[in-house]
Amino acid sequence: MKKLQTAGIKNLVLALGLVLILPTISKSQDLDYSLRVADSLFVVKKYTESFQIYESIFETGEMTSPSMLLRMAYIKEGLNDYTNALYYLNLYYLEQPSDEVLEKMSELAAEHNLTGYEFTEWDVILNYYVLLYEEILVALFALSVLLLGMIILKKAKSQKRPTGFGITYVLVTAVLFYLLNFGQVKNRGIILNGNSYIMSGPSSGSDVIDIAKKGHKVKMLKKNDVWVQIEWGSELAYIKQKNIKAITMWN
Repeated sequence: MKKLQTAGIKNLVLALGLVLILPTISKSQDLDYSLRVADSLFVVKKYTESFQIYESIFETGEMTSPSMLLRMAYIKEGLNDYTNALYYLNLYYLEQPSDEVLEKMSELAAEHNLTGYEFTEWDVILNYYVLLYEEILVALFALSVLLLGMIILKKAKSQKRPTGFGITYVLVTAVLFYLLNFGQVKNRGIILNGNSYIMSGPSSGSDVIDIAKKGHKVKMLKKNDVWVQIEWGSELAYIKQKNIKAITMWN
């Protein structure tokens, strides 16, 4: 009887597991099929149809690859939608830094007199930092745990304070704390709509600083209701949230 009960519990757990896992597998298979269809359409130059499928995959937040982003940018550029072409190129660069993509973005920006695409060596380093941010945190956490273990071990063996390990542990922990709380790089955003009002404050009654054309890239500092605080030139300003799109993979 006990064996039958155990077998019944195991079967129940297995059944529940299948109920939870099967929808995920099915969804993954559907997305994979959709991606293959979109790639096939792209190859035969049915760009509008392929983009519609790419976009639906992109909106799920799953199975987005650098090559797909590059194809989406190519399609948008071909349709003379340089704003979204730059958007997808920026996302591609976040995932897979490339000098060629930097040059392409600079070329498009220069062609349409857009600001925010001036890249320095520091920008390249910063992008790698963003790309490896989570790995850096994991490495620092692992190092802090290792150092703490070494401190405890040394103290247990010699009854002396391991000063060197202690100082290193404090420094590593301080860096980890700083990166967790203050080390996230501010989002960039692309202005989506032409004639977007740049305001001095988060209110329609604030002074108009400028009227921006679409395609400019700016630093996004924080959200305030329907407004986003940005850096516009050398001053802080605000833009309606509907007029700007953040350049992060899944914002």
